[in-house]
Amino acid sequence: MQAESNESMQLDEIQVLHSMYSTEELRARKGMDRCWLMTIPMTRSCLGEDQERRNDDQDDILDPLIFEFWFHTNYPSSAPPYFEIKGGKNWIYLLFHRFKREDYESTNLISNSPHEMINKNDDETLIIKEFIQQELKNMFMSGMPIAFTWIEFLKNELMSTVLDYDKIEEHVKSTTAVTQQTRELTSGHSQQKGNKILSNNNSTETQIPIIHGEPFTEKKSKFIGHVATVHSLQQVTAMLEQLKEDDKIANATHNIYAYRIRQGDQILENRDDDGETGAADQILYLMQISNAENVCCVVTRWYGGIKLGNDRLRIITGVAKKVLQDNGYIASRK
Repeated sequence: MQAESNESMQLDEIQVLHSMYSTEELRARKGMDRCWLMTIPMTRSCLGEDQERRNDDQDDILDPLIFEFWFHTNYPSSAPPYFEIKGGKNWIYLLFHRFKREDYESTNLISNSPHEMINKNDDETLIIKEFIQQELKNMFMSGMPIAFTWIEFLKNELMSTVLDYDKIEEHVKSTTAVTQQTRELTSGHSQQKGNKILSNNNSTETQIPIIHGEPFTEKKSKFIGHVATVHSLQQVTAMLEQLKEDDKIANATHNIYAYRIRQGDQILENRDDDGETGAADQILYLMQISNAENVCCVVTRWYGGIKLGNDRLRIITGVAKKVLQDNGYIASRK
């Protein structure tokens, strides 16, 4: 029974992935059952025409990263998919120096000693691949599809690396002070993407019944989920405004949300990270894979002063899943 349930969820997951990525990006691997290759091209042209480029012949900074993953009978009920990361030209080298430059919070494998020119070698490759593999494994939650979350995490890491390419190169050659340009660019992009709903309509005729989930605390950061039935963008806006009538929620570090609304034969859906990059994508993906409709889910986070790394994304998704399940918007899988 469990194997049949897993197979059904795997088919649903791949169907959603194919709807989100082109055949050039996601393709089945020939000769292997339930194995897929995700090609993630990372060039400056991928970031939009307004991104500054040094010159045309440096457009292709990185060869594509190939992310290979394959499903097995115990996924997603109890174990994550198998996967392999095949880095493109200079990817390991650039990511290694980006982490050194940023004093990246999630790894203590990188020395804080004075920076020197580091040629690409086995130790460097091992450090980065071990770090990425551990980050991916930490994101997995039993019973939850994970491929989309993994792909978006890798895309975000590579995008940040390309955005900061010039700074990374400068850092390799000098010991200039570390900046936060990558995080600022990523956060700015997320906030710009997410501000669409709040400008649609500020008027509310009726109160939206909002259900609040159970609070969850991890290392002094507090999380709570909220859900409401919605049938229009105006009701999404009304829900968000009602939540923010509570000063504690209005002043929270992040209010991350996603919604899906059935309108005839179409689904209207969107999400907003509110500065917590990648979190809303995971909530929306959870709703898509579970076929949740006519619902808006918000997860509020109050930062407690201790960084959680990518555990924060796992927690946010878990809080969203629980409040959606507890109130019948998505089914509990056993």
